[in-house]
Amino acid sequence: LFKKAEALMREAVEWAPRRQEVYYHLAFNLAGQKRYDESIEAARYAVSLNPKIVRAHYHLFLMLALAGRNEEALKELAVVEELRPNYDGLMIGDINTIMLFYDNLGRADKVIELLLKNLDGKTLHKFRRFYYERALGYFASQEDAEHFLLTANYLASFDDLKDEMEVLIDLVKNGNWAIIHSLP
Repeated sequence: LFKKAEALMREAVEWAPRRQEVYYHLAFNLAGQKRYDESIEAARYAVSLNPKIVRAHYHLFLMLALAGRNEEALKELAVVEELRPNYDGLMIGDINTIMLFYDNLGRADKVIELLLKNLDGKTLHKFRRFYYERALGYFASQEDAEHFLLTANYLASFDDLKDEMEVLIDLVKNGNWAIIHSLP
């Protein structure tokens, strides 16, 4: 089916050679066929059509990441963040893919940065709950009360965590880090 879809996408390119979205779809198709160099070429061409469009850079990042070219993918993410520091213009699935990429690379700094943008209201994107839970542990280890409380208050919105978060919030407000550090 990839070959049939590729033929249709190449026809679409002929009909709409200036539409970035057509090249995104072609790039995904080529990546699905493990033709990564061609997928990257299609994504780069989409960027060249209008380098100010954040989604074009996101798709190039994704093709680079799928090809295992992580250093280049990180550089493309830097362009995404430069264009749209709060990631507006991207879909929630895009943001979650970026989060997963950073997490898989062990880039806790970038995972925390994305979470804080959300918790500070700079982006409306929500992430998977376990990222917030891990961040809570990180903020506890740093004894970062401000960000711990911000994260704990968010996690308190989940019914199954509400009571536990209220206890932790109270402990932090009273400066009882030793008790928090002793918890499993």
